[in-house]
Amino acid sequence: MKRPLRLGPAATCAVALLWIVVAGATQAEQPASKKRSSPAAASTTPPPVQARGSTENKPPVAHAPSGTKIPPAKPATFRGRLPAYFGEVVTDEQRQTIYAIQGEYSERIATLKAQLEAVTKERDGKIDAVLTPQQHDDVDRLREAARQRRKQQRADKQQ
Repeated sequence: MKRPLRLGPAATCAVALLWIVVAGATQAEQPASKKRSSPAAASTTPPPVQARGSTENKPPVAHAPSGTKIPPAKPATFRGRLPAYFGEVVTDEQRQTIYAIQGEYSERIATLKAQLEAVTKERDGKIDAVLTPQQHDDVDRLREAARQRRKQQRADKQQ
Protein backbone atom coordinates (compact mmCIF):
# COMPACT_ATOMS: atom_id res chain seq x y z
CA MET A 1 0.00 0.00 0.00
CA LYS A 2 1.41 3.37 -0.99
CA ARG A 3 1.67 6.11 1.59
CA PRO A 4 0.34 9.55 0.62
CA LEU A 5 2.94 12.14 -0.33
CA ARG A 6 3.44 14.67 2.43
CA LEU A 7 4.83 18.06 1.52
CA GLY A 8 6.52 20.58 3.78
CA PRO A 9 5.15 24.11 4.20
CA ALA A 10 7.31 25.62 1.44
CA ALA A 11 6.38 22.93 -1.07
CA THR A 12 2.72 23.20 -0.10
CA CYS A 13 2.86 26.96 -0.69
CA ALA A 14 4.52 26.47 -4.08
CA VAL A 15 1.93 23.89 -5.13
CA ALA A 16 -0.93 26.12 -3.96
CA LEU A 17 0.53 29.06 -5.87
CA LEU A 18 0.87 26.97 -9.01
CA TRP A 19 -2.70 25.73 -8.67
CA ILE A 20 -4.06 29.26 -8.17
CA VAL A 21 -2.18 30.62 -11.16
CA VAL A 22 -3.10 27.72 -13.44
CA ALA A 23 -6.75 27.64 -12.34
CA GLY A 24 -7.09 31.41 -12.63
CA ALA A 25 -5.49 31.51 -16.08
CA THR A 26 -7.57 28.58 -17.30
CA GLN A 27 -10.80 30.14 -16.04
CA ALA A 28 -9.89 33.51 -17.59
CA GLU A 29 -9.56 31.88 -21.02
CA GLN A 30 -13.00 30.24 -20.93
CA PRO A 31 -15.82 31.95 -22.82
CA ALA A 32 -18.21 33.88 -20.59
CA SER A 33 -20.94 31.27 -21.10
CA LYS A 34 -18.70 28.50 -19.72
CA LYS A 35 -17.29 30.32 -16.69
CA ARG A 36 -18.38 29.01 -13.34
CA SER A 37 -20.96 31.21 -11.75
CA SER A 38 -20.98 29.90 -8.20
CA PRO A 39 -18.28 28.89 -5.75
CA ALA A 40 -20.08 25.60 -5.24
CA ALA A 41 -19.47 24.73 -8.89
CA ALA A 42 -15.71 25.29 -8.54
CA SER A 43 -13.56 22.19 -8.68
CA THR A 44 -11.30 21.49 -5.73
CA THR A 45 -9.22 18.87 -7.47
CA PRO A 46 -6.07 19.81 -9.37
CA PRO A 47 -5.75 19.05 -13.07
CA PRO A 48 -4.52 15.57 -14.00
CA VAL A 49 -0.76 15.04 -14.10
CA GLN A 50 0.63 14.74 -17.60
CA ALA A 51 3.19 12.23 -18.74
CA ARG A 52 6.71 13.54 -19.18
CA GLY A 53 7.19 15.21 -22.53
CA SER A 54 3.45 15.44 -23.18
CA THR A 55 2.38 18.56 -25.06
CA GLU A 56 -1.36 18.06 -24.77
CA ASN A 57 -3.36 20.40 -22.55
CA LYS A 58 -0.37 22.28 -21.18
CA PRO A 59 -1.50 24.92 -18.69
CA PRO A 60 -1.42 28.46 -20.02
CA VAL A 61 1.43 30.73 -19.04
CA ALA A 62 0.40 33.16 -16.33
CA HIS A 63 1.39 36.79 -16.67
CA ALA A 64 1.88 39.44 -14.02
CA PRO A 65 -0.46 42.44 -14.07
CA SER A 66 0.28 44.92 -16.83
CA GLY A 67 3.03 47.39 -16.12
CA THR A 68 4.76 45.02 -13.70
CA LYS A 69 8.31 44.12 -14.57
CA ILE A 70 9.21 40.53 -13.85
CA PRO A 71 12.87 40.03 -13.00
CA PRO A 72 14.54 37.33 -15.10
CA ALA A 73 14.83 33.94 -13.48
CA LYS A 74 18.25 33.07 -12.10
CA PRO A 75 20.44 30.82 -14.26
CA ALA A 76 19.70 27.13 -13.86
CA THR A 77 21.90 26.00 -11.00
CA PHE A 78 19.33 23.48 -9.87
CA ARG A 79 20.37 21.03 -7.22
CA GLY A 80 17.79 18.43 -6.29
CA ARG A 81 16.75 17.90 -2.72
CA LEU A 82 14.67 15.06 -1.41
CA PRO A 83 11.55 15.83 0.61
CA ALA A 84 11.78 15.23 4.35
CA TYR A 85 12.34 11.59 5.33
CA PHE A 86 12.56 10.36 1.71
CA GLY A 87 16.33 9.84 1.96
CA GLU A 88 15.84 6.95 4.34
CA VAL A 89 13.39 5.01 2.17
CA VAL A 90 14.07 5.64 -1.54
CA THR A 91 16.44 3.70 -3.78
CA ASP A 92 19.15 5.40 -5.85
CA GLU A 93 16.98 5.01 -8.96
CA GLN A 94 14.00 6.63 -7.23
CA ARG A 95 16.27 9.40 -5.94
CA GLN A 96 17.40 10.22 -9.49
CA THR A 97 13.80 10.11 -10.73
CA ILE A 98 12.75 12.56 -8.00
CA TYR A 99 15.64 14.87 -8.92
CA ALA A 100 14.60 14.73 -12.58
CA ILE A 101 11.00 15.60 -11.69
CA GLN A 102 12.18 18.49 -9.53
CA GLY A 103 14.38 19.66 -12.40
CA GLU A 104 11.42 19.65 -14.78
CA TYR A 105 9.48 22.02 -12.52
CA SER A 106 12.32 24.20 -11.23
CA GLU A 107 12.19 26.76 -14.06
CA ARG A 108 8.39 27.14 -13.89
CA ILE A 109 8.50 27.49 -10.11
CA ALA A 110 11.29 30.09 -10.35
CA THR A 111 9.24 32.06 -12.89
CA LEU A 112 6.13 31.92 -10.69
CA LYS A 113 8.14 32.99 -7.63
CA ALA A 114 9.44 35.97 -9.61
CA GLN A 115 5.86 36.83 -10.66
CA LEU A 116 4.68 36.52 -7.06
CA GLU A 117 7.50 38.80 -5.90
CA ALA A 118 6.60 41.38 -8.57
CA VAL A 119 2.90 41.33 -7.65
CA THR A 120 3.76 41.58 -3.95
CA LYS A 121 5.99 44.58 -4.65
CA GLU A 122 3.20 46.22 -6.65
CA ARG A 123 0.72 45.59 -3.83
CA ASP A 124 3.10 46.95 -1.20
CA GLY A 125 3.69 50.06 -3.33
CA LYS A 126 -0.04 50.74 -3.51
CA ILE A 127 -0.40 50.21 0.23
CA ASP A 128 2.56 52.50 0.87
CA ALA A 129 0.97 55.22 -1.29
CA VAL A 130 -2.00 55.39 1.10
CA LEU A 131 0.14 56.80 3.93
CA THR A 132 0.85 60.47 4.47
CA PRO A 133 4.49 61.68 4.75
CA GLN A 134 4.09 61.91 8.55
CA GLN A 135 2.80 58.32 8.67
CA HIS A 136 5.77 57.19 6.55
CA ASP A 137 8.10 58.76 9.11
CA ASP A 138 6.22 57.05 11.95
CA VAL A 139 6.41 53.67 10.23
CA ASP A 140 10.14 54.13 9.56
CA ARG A 141 10.68 55.01 13.23
CA LEU A 142 8.71 51.93 14.38
CA ARG A 143 10.62 49.64 12.00
CA GLU A 144 13.94 50.99 13.25
CA ALA A 145 12.88 50.49 16.89
CA ALA A 146 11.89 46.89 16.12
CA ARG A 147 15.21 46.32 14.32
CA GLN A 148 17.09 47.61 17.37
CA ARG A 149 15.06 45.35 19.72
CA ARG A 150 15.86 42.29 17.58
CA LYS A 151 19.52 43.25 17.49
CA GLN A 152 19.54 43.59 21.28
CA GLN A 153 17.75 40.24 21.73
CA ARG A 154 20.35 38.49 19.53
CA ALA A 155 23.15 40.08 21.55
CA ASP A 156 21.49 38.98 24.81
CA LYS A 157 21.17 35.38 23.56
CA GLN A 158 24.85 35.21 22.65
CA GLN A 159 25.93 36.21 26.17
